[in-house]
Amino acid sequence: VQEFKHSITIANVQSPSDINRIKLALQTYNFGPGFLNYINSNGGEYTLELAKSFALKMANGRTQCGFRSPFCYGDYSYVEKVLKYYQTSEIAGGGAVGDEFFQKVMAEAIKYKGYKYVFGGASPTASFDCSGLTQWTFRTAGVQLDRTAQMQWNQTKRISAEEAKPGDLVFFHGTYNSGTYITHVGIYQGNMQMYHAGDPLDYADLNKPYWQQHLAGFGRVQ
Repeated sequence: VQEFKHSITIANVQSPSDINRIKLALQTYNFGPGFLNYINSNGGEYTLELAKSFALKMANGRTQCGFRSPFCYGDYSYVEKVLKYYQTSEIAGGGAVGDEFFQKVMAEAIKYKGYKYVFGGASPTASFDCSGLTQWTFRTAGVQLDRTAQMQWNQTKRISAEEAKPGDLVFFHGTYNSGTYITHVGIYQGNMQMYHAGDPLDYADLNKPYWQQHLAGFGRVQ
């Protein structure tokens, strides 16, 4: 969270409508402050091509990196991914407390879009399983979740689909034989969409028959 604020500051974002500087701040948050220096040495304006060239430079030209392929250094498409799902006013830090929490969670979660599902994974170096992803991303927003999907179900307050807001958790049962009632968890995005550790990590439509069949309910951190 502090790193994200720092990126906004050093990128000199002036307002929620300062889209070019916001793009620079987002990619700097993903790559680190060295990217800002690189941009300043190459015209001073963020472009996707400069993000690609910086990633290749930092990865010594490598383009294949296992489950992170083709992002051998950070994610050069991070800006595109974030702006696809957020309004610029939200990125700049506006909105209610609930919105701010959701933004912090998703600013971290979106970094790993495209990573492979790894059972037992709970960090960027190992990749993630479903509850590992929620635990890791919620921690960046100051909330400590328990480790398994069942434990996170037990930890949260039951709410209805109508009450669910972006940043709540959505739970499922029977997705595999785990020996527990709850077997999967995702981050609710609103409009019956979630972001979760599928294979790969990505968004999913909760209206699809598979998810409707296994939907157990929604939970909110208390």
